[in-house]
Order: sequence, then C-alpha cells, then structure tokens
Amino acid sequence: MKKNSLVIFLHQNVWDQSSLEALEVEKFNKYSNVVAYEMGHFINKNLVYVFKNKLNKKYIKKTQSFSEWKIHFLGLIKNYKFKKVLIINKVKPTNIWGLLVLYELSKLKINIVEYHNSGIPEFFTKKTFIEKIKIAINVIYVLNSLQSRFYYLLSKFIKFYNYSYLISGNQNKKLKKKKIIYGSSWDMTKTFTRNKKLNINYRFAVYIESTIAHSGDQIILGPNAARIDKKKWFQSLNKFFDKFEKKYNLKVIIAAHPKVSHKKNIKFYNHRKVLKNKTKELVFNAKFVFFERSTAINYIIKFNKPAVMIYNKDSISTSYNKKTHLGFSKLTGINNLDIEKYSETDLENLFQVKKSKYLKYYKEFINYKNLKVPNHQILKNKFLRDSI
Repeated sequence: MKKNSLVIFLHQNVWDQSSLEALEVEKFNKYSNVVAYEMGHFINKNLVYVFKNKLNKKYIKKTQSFSEWKIHFLGLIKNYKFKKVLIINKVKPTNIWGLLVLYELSKLKINIVEYHNSGIPEFFTKKTFIEKIKIAINVIYVLNSLQSRFYYLLSKFIKFYNYSYLISGNQNKKLKKKKIIYGSSWDMTKTFTRNKKLNINYRFAVYIESTIAHSGDQIILGPNAARIDKKKWFQSLNKFFDKFEKKYNLKVIIAAHPKVSHKKNIKFYNHRKVLKNKTKELVFNAKFVFFERSTAINYIIKFNKPAVMIYNKDSISTSYNKKTHLGFSKLTGINNLDIEKYSETDLENLFQVKKSKYLKYYKEFINYKNLKVPNHQILKNKFLRDSI
C-alpha cells in the first residue's frame, strides 16, 4: 500500500516496548510513514541508563544532540512529499533542550498532538517537616525542580499553529482553553488489541512489578522515593506469595516492569515465572492481581479484576507513596495490605470487586467518553484521513 502521510514521534526518553505500544507506533506504521525520534540522549541523558530494555527499529532515529536532531528533523520536514504530516509530541520543557525543541515546532504549520493520558490521578501530597528538610538539602533535586519550573514558565510564551492535547479522563483546570481530543489512556488503548492469549495452562495470580526495589523511578522522585531494604522486601514478598499460593491454589507469576532487566533465573522471586511485555495479557487471564503504584491499574479496572495494593513500612515511608496508596484505595475500593503485618482475616475477602467504583474510575481517568476505538484510529480520522 502506498503511504502518503508521515507521522513523527518525539520521545524525550528511550524507546522500549512499553512506550512503543503506548503510543501505538506500530499501528501508525501500517498506513503512514513513521519516524520515531529517540531524544533522551540529550534531553534526559541522566535517565538513559534507567531503561534496560532498549529497542532498535528501522524507523527509530536515535539522536545524540539537539543540533543533530534539528538538522535531521528540519531536513525531513523540508523534503517530505506526503499529503499529510502529524507530529506526536512527548517532549516537555523541563530544561533548555526541551524548550528549544518546542520552539522549533512552533515555527511549523503542522498539526501537533501531545499525549496527556497516563490514566492515573495526581494526588496532592503534604510533606512532613523532615521531608521538607530532606528536599531542601538535596541540591541537585532542588536545582532540577527550579530549572523545570523556569523553562515551563518560558514555554508559555511559545505559540503553535495547531497544538492539541489527547486526554483520557475528564478535562482538568490545567487544560482549560486548550484544544482537546478525547482518547484513552496509553494502557487502555493496548486493550483494543484482540490477542490476549497466553500459553499458560494453570490458574494463576499476577504481581505487577514496580521499580520500588530496583533502580528506576527513584532518580525521578528524588527525596520522594521510598528507601527499600531490598533483601527484606523480597523475603517478605516471597513469604507472602507462598502463603497466598497455598491458601488459594494459585501460582503467582511476575509481570516484569519495562525498566527492570531480568535474567532467566530470577532468584529474588524464588524462581517464579517472570514474563516481559505481557502485563495486559497476564492481568486479563489472572484470577487475582497484586500491585503497587502503577498505571497498570488501568488493566485491573478495565478487566474488572480483584486486586490488592501491597506494601511494607518502608515502601510507604514517604508522604508521596503513602498518599498514592490511600488515594488509589479511596477511588477504586481496592484494599491495601501490609505483606509483613496481616492476619488470616485480611486474606478472606480479597476477591471482592467494588464495580461501581471501578466504573467511576474508568470514566474519570481511563476513557471519559467510553470510546470503542484506539487512539491511532481517532488521530488518523482527524488528521490523516484525506491521505489514506
């Protein structure tokens, strides 16, 4: 099929399988020419090492500097011979490089869409006095925060030809007077794919792995990140899973986090099965779900799965983590369970689902308009239809 349109992705981190699926890059590639810029090497170079499962695809263009990206990008735009061009932007003005990228975009008369649809709420956190002190003495975190606010302020003066925001939930105050396109959260949009089969012939529960006991989000959260005794965490976790498996005759399978690199022999999960890039399929087929703070809650809500948020005193030792657990629980009715301090009674009613709260959460954050088509189809119909 002749492709007469071009879709350009601007990603300020590193492409992994999760982000590729979230932005539906492969879906766009079926009917449009695609160039997916990987810009983390100069915008967020301190985070590049966090992404363990990097990708190499023919349409991914890795750029090492702003000048390299600008030359390639402007050359691509200047020489394009397509009827339609769409830019999907994930770059934020958190530093000078992000701001300069946005400035270059503002010079173009091209439709730009920013994905603003994680599918989870933001919880306001009131810091304790000790936490405020820890933040104040963390010079790097403070400087990065001030830098981010400064460049966000400067970005307000940048005007675009046609800049839209793709959102999944109810419109918030920050997006008032903005051009809004209603879509689905980036985890929700993966559920439109029909294939949810797994080659597993036994009943199981799934644990959606987080980075809480691994390197990953800690560098982003800074002083807000919980400090975990890794050995203690996995000892408690495995002991809890052992008891759960025996009580309910279910094996626990681990859904690997995209930022965590696993070898075949996973000792810290007591050799339980670990599957990569299969979170959606695992949640869909599981009888029960364990998780911590994760956008994968979208799958739990979508598939009406019984679940529990697990923690220990270390993992909720910061106001940020504790507020997240309590916030999710209040919105969804999903209980929290301390894997080190629980009773037999706590394990009795785990399989209950508060469907009314699930439905409310689904509408408010995941798919406000109850759409039946994925995001790539919505954007194709709006911006690329005449070129297909």
